[in-house]
Order: sequence, then C-alpha cells, then structure tokens
Amino acid sequence: MGWMPQPRWDGRRYRVKINKKTYSLGTDHAEAHRRFARLYRQITGLSPRGQTLDTANELIEAWQHHHGTPFARQMLQPFSDHVAGRLIEDLDRDVLTDYHAALLRDKGRLSPWTLVKYLGYPRRVLAWAKAEELIDFDPVMPQIARPGYRPRDIPAARLRRILKALDARKQRRPVARLIRFILATGCRPGEARMLRWDHVNMDAAVCQLPPDEHKTGRRTGTVRTIYLSADALAILRDLDAIDHTPAAYVFVSHRGTPYTRDGFRAICKRLGFYPYQLRHTAAQTWVDGGADLGTVGAALGHRSSDTTRKYAEVRDRRVFAMFQQLESSTHSPSDGGPPGPDATAPPAPAGSASAQPARRRGGRSRPTPKTRTRRTGRGRRSG
Repeated sequence: MGWMPQPRWDGRRYRVKINKKTYSLGTDHAEAHRRFARLYRQITGLSPRGQTLDTANELIEAWQHHHGTPFARQMLQPFSDHVAGRLIEDLDRDVLTDYHAALLRDKGRLSPWTLVKYLGYPRRVLAWAKAEELIDFDPVMPQIARPGYRPRDIPAARLRRILKALDARKQRRPVARLIRFILATGCRPGEARMLRWDHVNMDAAVCQLPPDEHKTGRRTGTVRTIYLSADALAILRDLDAIDHTPAAYVFVSHRGTPYTRDGFRAICKRLGFYPYQLRHTAAQTWVDGGADLGTVGAALGHRSSDTTRKYAEVRDRRVFAMFQQLESSTHSPSDGGPPGPDATAPPAPAGSASAQPARRRGGRSRPTPKTRTRRTGRGRRSG
C-alpha cells in the first residue's frame, strides 16, 4: 500500500487534497471521513486505501495498516482465523456473536476483561468498514458480563509522602509542579506535558486545546476544555512570573525542555506509580467528596457517563467494606458482644498444660526470676 491522502484538521474544518485539488469535508470527524471515502471513490474508482478489498482478511489488514498496533494484531489474530476465506459480502450482523461462541468453545472459560479485548478490536474493524461504506450493517455485540473496575488511585498518605520527597529536592520541583497540576485539574498526563501558554486563559480559569492536540480531538473535532481550580491557578501564576513566549511550553524540566512521554513515565515509575494514576486519583477524590458524576465527567473530558460511573462504584465498594468492618468490630467481646469460646471456661488446674509457663518460639521454657542467673567476673552466682 502506498501513501494515501487523509483528511486533515486546519483549525476550522477538515480538508483533503486529492490530485492537487483541496476539498472541504466539514467540521464533524466521522462525517468528514465518510465524505472523504465517497469523494475518493468517485474520483479514483478505488477505496481510500488505494486498492479494492474483497476478503475479510484483507479488510483486517487494511485496518491494521492505518490504525493497528502490535497488541491489536495479537488480539485480532483469532478473529482473522475465524473469518479466514470469507468474502466481505459474506459477513453479516451476527459475525461477532458467532465469534464470541467460537472463543468460548476453543479457549474455554475467559474473564470478562479478556472477552472485551478479544471482541473490541473486531468491533473497531467493522465500525471502520461501515464508516468507509465497505459494509452496510451494524454488527450485533454479544452480551458480556461487565467486568468490575479495579481502583487505580494513589492512597492519600502515600501521595503526601511522594510530594514531600519531591519538594525536598530542588531539582525535582519542576516535575512536582506538573504532578500537582494533574492532581488539581484531572487532565491527562499528555495534555499537561504538552500544554502551552497560548492554551491558557487565566482570566476565565480554563485551558483550551485544539482538536488536533488532545486524545479524542481527531475523532470528534471538538475543543478540549481543562477547568482550572484555585491550586492549578496558583501553580500557573508562579510559572507565569518566569519570562516566556506565548508558544512556550508551560511545564519544562530543569533543562528547559518539555517532558517526554517516556521520560515522565520513568520518573513516575521510580516514585512508585504510573502517570495516569494521577488522573484517576483526582477523579476518585472528587467523587468521594460528593461531586456530581456529570460535573466530574465534564472536568475529565469524558464523552460517556459510563466511563465516570466506575469511580462511583469504587466509592460504594469502599463504603460497604467500611460498614462491614464496623459491624464485625461491634461483636467483639470487649464491646459487650457475644463471648468468645474460652470466656466461660473454668480455670485450668495447677498441673495442667495450660497452667505451664509460656514457652519461647524455640521451644524452651522462659526461666522464672528464681532460676535466672547473672555472670560475674569469676563465675556464676545465683540471683
């Protein structure tokens, strides 16, 4: 496959250049790609990948060429084997349902997390094929038990120790500001690392990232708004006192350059956490404090409320565990609860085993004061 033109965002709308002519595709990301597929097929007679696709395996290879990763290739391999030899027009709405049954039959019992991964990538391939008008149906997604969300926030006591250790070292203070900014805003680590001063509006207490400079912008075509709390504004005001240009990065290392993805990840890993845990910690703190899920989702930039609801599930589980612990403590003998198994037992006889002196871990009896001896200069003397 050679190079093919792709829709590009120019700050106002999506455009594409085909045969030295520029076409406007609108502002919506999905609609722009559908218009591009129709336009390219009308002009060249080919699909936007530069070749005609006949089989399902060619469809999967085309998706991997533009969007795939090594992990995606690994997850799509069983699906490629499942649809091997089938034409694209032979695929139907139940292809994922049949694939789900084949997974359970061939691989046995799989966890919900594994099933979501195995079925998620084929679903992306088919959704892309539908957007490119290669198929004319929406596949039916099989019902999978929703996996429980695992808490990923950093405990408060541990986080205080980390920040205290960073503030104690002058060389680590720049990265401490970056970490505190992510905790104060809940933004993604990549958004904070690549934040520039022309994105910041301290009068309105917001940072606005254009669509091509944040995670979901290229897909949705929307501007990402980061809301600044009082702590975040204080961090930016301290940094604003340093001379800088409007296009300069806000958070730079002691070398004067922005933190790279791998560099910031290595720093966080040495401190005992991953960068994205800072975002989870901010969200979990807000939800535990009673913030509305819609407000938290807007601050985090979530498109779906289901993504934000997982933090409420963690809060509910922790509250339930706390009440269980309190309930078990109320039944202890010291609080007037039911007596233990030995509370009403008669005292042991003087010669019984339970009346013997306590033994050490090595098995020897602890000597009584009458048999304890002490060493003097010439020999031993009984105490």
